[in-house]
Amino acid sequence: MGEEVFKRAFWRRPSAEDRILQAERHEWHDAEGVSRWQWFLIVDPSPSLLQYLREQNTFGLVAGSFEPLAESPVWFRFDSQAVETFRSLDGGMHLAYRTKDHRIYASAHGFGFTKSTAMPKAVSTPVYLDSVGRLPNTSPPTPED
Repeated sequence: MGEEVFKRAFWRRPSAEDRILQAERHEWHDAEGVSRWQWFLIVDPSPSLLQYLREQNTFGLVAGSFEPLAESPVWFRFDSQAVETFRSLDGGMHLAYRTKDHRIYASAHGFGFTKSTAMPKAVSTPVYLDSVGRLPNTSPPTPED
């Protein structure tokens, strides 16, 4: 379960050095599939995961407050004074980094995929390529001196 949450959260597999301490994912479904989701994760990251999240900033996180979700599990607690906090621009993903032991507390939430709509049939007009040449019939303009 923890590895699956990790993969969905960070878009990569955990390395042998990544220690997943806690992980949980919630999904709400409707007749058309997932309508809402959220996940929570506590990880002691490998140096490569830290580089991926902090230096490469794969998710475009910016410094900001960490706003825990109302449905956060009991185990998802940390001292807000002891962490650096980051969030995505839309506020969907939050990450807290505790520098003393390099522990990461991360969570995100979102909605299911937007359902597609049927495109109206376009009226096509035939194009006769035998009358269209590769180059125009006139010379290009001459720049004035």
